Amino acid sequence: MSVKREQYKLELTNGLPPGCDSWEQYESNPRQPRPTPTPKRPVPQWPPREQRKGKWIQKYIDQLDPETEYDQIIRTIAFFGPSAFAAAVSYTAIFAVLTQAPSGAAAIHFGGKVMRRGHQRFYETELYQLEWVYHGSGSPETAQSIGKINRLHAAIWKHVPGSYSAPFEGQMALVGAAYFEALVRKIVGARNDVNPKVKAAWPEWCERVAGHFVTEPSDGSRSYGINFPRNWDELEAFFYWFDGIAFEEQSTPELLQKGHETAEAFIDQFCELWFPKYVFTSVCSREKAVG
Repeated sequence: MSVKREQYKLELTNGLPPGCDSWEQYESNPRQPRPTPTPKRPVPQWPPREQRKGKWIQKYIDQLDPETEYDQIIRTIAFFGPSAFAAAVSYTAIFAVLTQAPSGAAAIHFGGKVMRRGHQRFYETELYQLEWVYHGSGSPETAQSIGKINRLHAAIWKHVPGSYSAPFEGQMALVGAAYFEALVRKIVGARNDVNPKVKAAWPEWCERVAGHFVTEPSDGSRSYGINFPRNWDELEAFFYWFDGIAFEEQSTPELLQKGHETAEAFIDQFCELWFPKYVFTSVCSREKAVG
């Protein structure tokens, strides 16, 4: 069954995306991504290896300016923070969320890589993100790296027209990555919150990264950075706003099935990579018996 372009367009029954100030701004006059700010000073370097003890990461981040040194803040937490396991959990959860949207289900299912070569897709995605972190959100290297992804997306939207026409859907990938640590802390009841400097840096970094992505030509090749959440409060509100969209009511049986299949493939890839083989096999066999 074919799907017309218009069927991917969602009705925003829960209001405007946080970060967008008016319907006029959302529909015809979007706020453009902010340019890279002028540095106020040379970025302080990481301390020598022998001094990286105790809570050195927090002390180091506390001396940085999130308005101009956000790249270094994100670089620090990425290279010295969560484990590879945590990164894999984030990857799986975020992409499973994205398959709820009709366009996400259609595009990811058509690409099909998560079902054919799931581990390769995971590692390639992580390497792309590490490139952006290492070189900085506004760097030519990051722009070139994301240009490759835009070309991959172009190969999909030629066959699934309309699936890359809603910037807020693409923004959720970055918002989810930024908010994931805070979400996990809430779920487990952690006593400490995310460092305020990290909170301030995330929207700055994500907005510049999003600015390199573009929608398909039929949508005007708009930047994915338009109307991006400008601060942590807007970013957090965006996460829950997206989660509140009535995706199922606005989808079709075919797209719901595609979304289910791709979400399941992401979860299977994670389980196969991180769980002992006998546990993974046992769980899959039980699911098939029940389903």
